Amino acid sequence: MNIENLVAKTLADLGVRTIFGVMGDVNMYMVERFVAGGGDYVGAFNEAGATQMAMGYASITGRIGVATATCGPGFTNTLTSLIEGEKAHHAIVVLTGQARDDRRGFMQTVDQRALTLATGAGFERPDDARDIQASLVRASQRAHAELRPIVYELPPYNLHTTIDAPYKAVSLDLRRPKTALEAGEAWDNAIGIIATAKRPIILAGYGAVLEDAKDALLQLSQRIGAPIATTLRAKDYVRGSAADLGLMGLSCRAEAVDALLASDCIIAFGASLNTYTTSNGTYLNGKRVVAFNNLAFDTDKYAIPDVTIQVNLKAAVEYVIQGLDKAEIERSGFIDEDVVIKARKAIQQRRTLQKAEFNAPGFLSYDKAMRVIDETVGQRILVTESGRYKYSAWHNVSVDDPRRFIPSISYGAIGVGLGHAIGAAVADPNATVILAVGDGGMMNAGLSELKTIQNRKLKVLAVVCDDGAYGTEYQKFAERGVDPDFTRLEQPDFAKVATALGGTGIRIESVDDLPRLKTAIEQWPGDGLLLVDLVVDTRSAE
Repeated sequence: MNIENLVAKTLADLGVRTIFGVMGDVNMYMVERFVAGGGDYVGAFNEAGATQMAMGYASITGRIGVATATCGPGFTNTLTSLIEGEKAHHAIVVLTGQARDDRRGFMQTVDQRALTLATGAGFERPDDARDIQASLVRASQRAHAELRPIVYELPPYNLHTTIDAPYKAVSLDLRRPKTALEAGEAWDNAIGIIATAKRPIILAGYGAVLEDAKDALLQLSQRIGAPIATTLRAKDYVRGSAADLGLMGLSCRAEAVDALLASDCIIAFGASLNTYTTSNGTYLNGKRVVAFNNLAFDTDKYAIPDVTIQVNLKAAVEYVIQGLDKAEIERSGFIDEDVVIKARKAIQQRRTLQKAEFNAPGFLSYDKAMRVIDETVGQRILVTESGRYKYSAWHNVSVDDPRRFIPSISYGAIGVGLGHAIGAAVADPNATVILAVGDGGMMNAGLSELKTIQNRKLKVLAVVCDDGAYGTEYQKFAERGVDPDFTRLEQPDFAKVATALGGTGIRIESVDDLPRLKTAIEQWPGDGLLLVDLVVDTRSAE
């Protein structure tokens, strides 16, 4: 079997059904063999987008995402995406190869290993031709276990070279190790802190989502009388329950702040307690903190809990409840205090806004448009990226499972949301993928990938929050008394761009246009791009 067939067949054995990429000398024959064997290849226009597509795909499917790029400039186009993937814990493999070594000074030569490691991603390459299959399995297993991108680099072999060895079927072990419960001082301290807390809050992170620990956390909430807040990645995890306190951190609603500050104990499950979740540590001040982690998140990297225990989360909840029951610890009752009840009611009122407010007088706002979208779109996946509009999307567009929400903000980059949205749409063609993106982010991403949506007939609703500027910078300059007009951007009419690329575009410029937005979504067949150019006043502060 030659190398290109070996790689393609190994990927198929590992459960890879889709590869996103841009072809070149080092990967084109492998891609052809993968497609010939029944695989699906999604051709992107840029390697950055292809890598993001693999991350979006992995987020929705729970499987390893795979992207491919040629050597040199093709690979270096992936670097920002790799950093986003490492910070967001996306399990993907990026297939590439070394540049040719038969000519001194070959123009596409670069140290791809050094660049990879600088992004925080992992790196694998085979020792020799006989190690190709084993090293590719190793790269895939590492991506799953380490929850980060792994770059797999083939040396500069002739891919048509035959390997003199029989093919061996392989598989990927997708199980995650379960940490056994061991009684000890850490557990005694954890249960003691929870037992003595008067105003505890449970914090659910993405680790809890991945373990499906929702029912266990609701059970603990009932036992100790604690409301449940979530990290951004766990958005809407307990939405609709009596314990729901919404997001915790810099992105939380104003209504929840008093309750978060009144707490005396945070019990975190699968959360890294990073600076954004803790609002630069503000929400941990004066509190005892117990952290239960089931993944390779380094909690101590951001905050130092009083107790940290690496453990299966559902087992941890059961153990804590048994300990509280054995000691006959009474329920705290914090969930029934006025400060918590007030917060929960305010959050619910904001979420169930009356339709009449859609037509309230005043300028068009992101909030109003996002509520129309939330009301109108059925089964959905929500993708956002950095920009001042993101809070409106997070607070007004709900998801039925946090795994169907991809924030794409872990590196603070713009231009990364579009690729994630395409990968998500490939992963679940029946869902509407709502992409909320700024006008600067859309241009930064490269309008070319909009054509990928149309080429594949993907069900993507792209909402371009178009304030005609880099809006955050505009506001900061204005607040300092500096004329911010130089932050304005001469943007195209995005609706016309979408139409020119074969999709459907609609331009929304006032509150009066919102019924037209609703009608456009309802009449859209979902067989390609629907782009909404949501034009708002640059001066609006939301």
